This record gives sequence, C-alpha cells and structure tokens, in this order.
Amino acid sequence: MKKIDLIYIREFTDDFKWNGSIITLSDPSLDNINKLLEKSLANKESNYTLIWHESLGLPDIEKMQEILNTAGDVWHSGLLLGMAKKPSLINFIAPVWMFNRDQDKIMRISSFRMHLYGTLFKKEALRHIGILDEQFITIEGAALDLGLRLLKGGAFIVFEPELLNNQMFNISELKIPLMDEVRMLIKHYSKQQIIWALIRSLSCKYSIYDVVKGFKLVFNNKTEPLKVWKRFLPEDYSIENSMRVSVIIPTLRRHFYIEKVLTALSKQTIKPYEVIVIDEDYFPEFYSKFQNALDLKVFKGSNIGQSTARNIGIKHASGEYLLIVDDDIDEIPDNFIETHLKYIKYFKTDVSCGTTRERGIDYKIHKFHKSVKLADCFPTNNVLLKRSILEKSGYFDTNFDKGMQEDHDLGMRIYLSGYLMGVNPFVDVFHHRAPRGGLRENKARKITFSDSRRRIFTFNILHPSSIYLIMKYFDKFQLKEEILLNLRGTFVVKGNIPKKIIKLFWASIMLPINVIRIRQNLKAASELLKRYKKTL
Repeated sequence: MKKIDLIYIREFTDDFKWNGSIITLSDPSLDNINKLLEKSLANKESNYTLIWHESLGLPDIEKMQEILNTAGDVWHSGLLLGMAKKPSLINFIAPVWMFNRDQDKIMRISSFRMHLYGTLFKKEALRHIGILDEQFITIEGAALDLGLRLLKGGAFIVFEPELLNNQMFNISELKIPLMDEVRMLIKHYSKQQIIWALIRSLSCKYSIYDVVKGFKLVFNNKTEPLKVWKRFLPEDYSIENSMRVSVIIPTLRRHFYIEKVLTALSKQTIKPYEVIVIDEDYFPEFYSKFQNALDLKVFKGSNIGQSTARNIGIKHASGEYLLIVDDDIDEIPDNFIETHLKYIKYFKTDVSCGTTRERGIDYKIHKFHKSVKLADCFPTNNVLLKRSILEKSGYFDTNFDKGMQEDHDLGMRIYLSGYLMGVNPFVDVFHHRAPRGGLRENKARKITFSDSRRRIFTFNILHPSSIYLIMKYFDKFQLKEEILLNLRGTFVVKGNIPKKIIKLFWASIMLPINVIRIRQNLKAASELLKRYKKTL
C-alpha cells in the first residue's frame, strides 16, 4: 500500500487509521498550508500528499489507493466544490480554449479548476512546479492559480469525483476576487490580453474601482518565469512488439509527399500492422511499389472531405491502435511508431499527440510548447490513440468535410469523454503544409492567422466551420467574446510603426465588411448545427 501524507484541516484531532503521516491544521492560511506542504515534501517516506478538510468527511484510504493506480499526477475535487467556470476573466482571453469547457456530467476529466481541499498530489509535481503563491487574497484563488501552473507546467491534473464519492457539496457560490484572477492570468498571458479582459469585464458588473486596481496590478507586477516539469522517456524503457497499429492517411493530389511517408513507414522499428490510404486521385501503379514492404490498403474516394476519408479508414482498420497522419509530413524517425506506443504506456495516457515543425516559423520555441503536458488539441497530422476511444467519442464529424477544425472537434469529444490526451515531444516531424492538394483544393484555408499578422491588407475571419465548432461546445456569451477577439485581431500586424498605422487605418475602413462576413459565416454555421442536431 502506497503511503500518503495527510494535511488535515480541522478544529480538533480524532484518531482514525491512515497509512502515512497526519498533520492537523486549524488555521488554514496560505502561509500555514505552505509550511505544511514543505514539511510533507521533505518527507521521503511517502510520494504523495493529500489535503483534506473536515467538512468533506473522513478520507477513504482504500479509495485513495485505487485513484493512485489511475493516470495522473494531481487528482482534485474542484468541480464538486464550486470551481467550475473559474476564473471568469478567461472568457475574455481564451473563451473557447478546450480546458475552459467543463463536462456537464460529474465524471473524471482533465481540469485545472482545482480546489485545495480534497486534492491528492504526487509530490514530484509540486517539487518541479512549486507550491501556493502567498500573494493571493483567497485560498481558492491560490488553488486555481496552482492548478493552472500545474497544467501548463506539465503535470497531468485530473478532476476525480471518486475522491468525494461523486458527491456534490452544497456550498455557496464561490467568488474569486478580481485581483486574484488578474494575478493568476498575468502569469500566462500578455499585458495587452489582460488589459482587454479588464475592459471587457466592465460588461459583467465588475466595479470600476476593482478594474482600476486590476490595471495597476498589470503595470506594476513583475512575474517570475513559470516552472516546467521536464520529463523524459527512459532510453531503456521497452514495450511489447505485438501491439497492432493501423496507420490512416487521407490524401488528395500529393503523391510526391505521401511517397516519403510510405517509405518512412516501411522502415519502422515496430512495423505498422496495416497502412490504410484514402486517395481521391488513385493510381494503382503508384502504390504497387509499396505492396511488398507494407500491408497497404488503398481506398478510392470520390469528391469526399477529410472527415469522411478518415472515417473510411477507421471503419476498415483492424488494429488495436490508430496512427493518424497527414500526407505531407516529413523527417519521420525510424522509431516513430515505437515512440508513440512507449509514450502511451509509460505516461498512461489514452492519446499521444506528436509535435510538428513548419517552414517559416521561428523554432527557438518557448519551453512549454515542446514538453510533456496535457494536450489541448488533437493534431491529425501526427497522433496515436486506442481504437476503442472512438467507440465512445464517435468518429470525425462529416459536417467539417471540405472545411476545417475537424481535428479540434474530435479532440473536444475525446476530452469531454474523460480520456487523457498528452503532448508527446519525442515524436517531432516536419509538416510541409503543401501548397496544393488536401484542404487547399477545397479553398478552406485561404488565409491563416499567420497571414493576417504578417500582411496589411489580409484578414483572418472566423470560418463557418470554426463558428460551428464553437456553437457545439460553448455558450453564446463565449461565442460573442471569440468574435470580438477575432475582429480585434484584424487590427493587428507584426512590423514597424508605419506598417501598424496603415493596418489600423485599413482595418477600420474594412470593419463593416468584416462584420458582414462574420454574420454570413454565423448563418452558415447555424445551418451546419441544425444538420448536426438531426443526426443525434
């Protein structure tokens, strides 16, 4: 049985059985809790710490042992203790971020919305990422901050309702002070984003006095660099060679690129069980040269989109795992499949989300982007998952055919189904984003976010597919805020001051037209949503 240090917050001490040290605390200030956390971290006899409040009843040690055998580094009860939809300011910065969407049901799900009471920590996570920030006004604000730092820093943080036996506690509505929200978010977002959020917060009945105090904090605060838990796959970690992996590749007029992908797959240290290609421009003689090296199955499509193409592959796949890749990735290592499988087994995740590099992007990348952590997207150019997951989450939504965001949609459903998706930085590939073929044939990606930020006369307006995705999972308020952020972004360009002035002037002239375009896209997205609801 694994030993767990218990920090028990209560007035009096009662004797009860516990497998580990018990520290009782009657005055739960941030300073006192931190002192006990430091004391617990210094105790080498146990690897875990549980913070518990007497109002939750006695902790169930057998239940804790069961939870420790599940995937995760931190398990908390926050969504049962009033932390849902906190902090509210995040709706003005990242309203449609995956982790800003809580599950409607009481079920296990990746979530940073942690309450300190009823939380079980792997000590290693706290040693690498830190403990509570004592500058916060409230314990709840400090806990939420720690939860976000754990998430961004690389810990697998999970809402686990079993900690409280799935019981929702009747508590008054928790209110995080605006100053606590600002102090939390300035660690993760730019000053410009926080200033925008504070301006927008006036529409939510925050007092002008609190907002002014928030502005002062933004300009006077000096934040320290956030800590990252740098984790690695042990070189000597081995897995069975018997796991069956079906590789799925949709392609359209990209034979030059897919040839490189198929060649790389034929050289893998763990061979793919089968490779399924869905090709709308099918030439038998092109694929014949790979028949001896791979168990290759090619299906000819006819004017289909990427969602339908991948669904065809999934339906015909017989492997235990699915590896979904794009047809224009390159520099695929020989241990590509093996490393995906090792990651899932070692870190106990359900999905391994590989990373990519692209031409034209500065690869002095921020340390957070290339580290092990929970994934907030589902990269269909480089991802491996258990096939059984799709039986619960569903396949790709064909309403996204010839559009975009089908990967984010499936990722959202996998996330809301309670599965753990992890970023795997050990399978990094190069993504060409080929200038022809694929989605470019459908003209779904005419202007990217990057294009809009580099060019004066170019605007990246929300696509109907993007709005449809938001409508499926977020509320009207969050959709409105995302539209406002999108319109605000049309005024932004990278470059010198004259370039920025010209962009500002041109965006102001084009604003009415861009608003009309968004209204048209809203109408198109509503039609997609109606079509989707008919299939339910």
